[in-house]
Amino acid sequence: MDKTQKLIVILTVVAVAATAGVFVVSRQEEPAPVTQANPPVPTQPASPEPATSQLAPSTNPPPQQTQPTPTQPKPSQPSPPPAAQPAAAARPAAAMPERNWQCVVGTPTAPVKIEVFSDFECPACRQFYLDTMRPLMADYGASGQLCVVYREYPLRIHKYSRQAALYALAAARLGRTQWVQVTDQFYYYQAQWAADGQLDPVLGQALAPAEVETVKQWAADNRLETIIDNDLAEGAGRGVRSTPTLFIISRQGTERVTGVVQYQILRRYLDRLLQQP
Repeated sequence: MDKTQKLIVILTVVAVAATAGVFVVSRQEEPAPVTQANPPVPTQPASPEPATSQLAPSTNPPPQQTQPTPTQPKPSQPSPPPAAQPAAAARPAAAMPERNWQCVVGTPTAPVKIEVFSDFECPACRQFYLDTMRPLMADYGASGQLCVVYREYPLRIHKYSRQAALYALAAARLGRTQWVQVTDQFYYYQAQWAADGQLDPVLGQALAPAEVETVKQWAADNRLETIIDNDLAEGAGRGVRSTPTLFIISRQGTERVTGVVQYQILRRYLDRLLQQP
């Protein structure tokens, strides 16, 4: 082999070796970018995917939690009344105070005393209270010259009058003002509740919600039943046969009057009694 042929062989081997070296290098370099590129590919989209999947639940629950939140307070706005039930329940019938007053107006030492035996379901009692006794109490209440006592006298012919009397007696434990408010409403709306026995709505017009709950609790106290029975016995012993019946007690003695008395007539009579020594 001459020098020219040897040179051609050497150049061919070098060329083949160089070519082989390029392929090797390229194979070693290609996997490196591939192996470095592959991990980020799953991790890059994987982090947004969980992020979006977490955003979806994290945004959805707030609406679900905020929806009950407005709806819970809404029923709870009227709840303070029921929420007052624990307060009312904390004052059971056994905790009902005794009434610390006897006269609707005035004091027991007043020179003239009027005792009225009345039935809440009696139409004549309604007329007598609204047209005569109510203005009379307003005119003489602050003078100290008159004491008015109302006694509960529910007649058997009236189906709901005893329950009304229980509510009135329970209201009297809260104070005179509450008794007057309840009595005003019961007599004014007599035709309404006497038809169906729905006393609670009328009671709700007379008192605050918490007071209504208290009155309803106390109305179940047996002591109030006893007071009504005592008033019935007292009236029967004094000859009460119908309502309204009133006893006017003064230094001159006791007068029993049955039925409705007009305001002007009763007022003139009281003024004469008060002028006498």
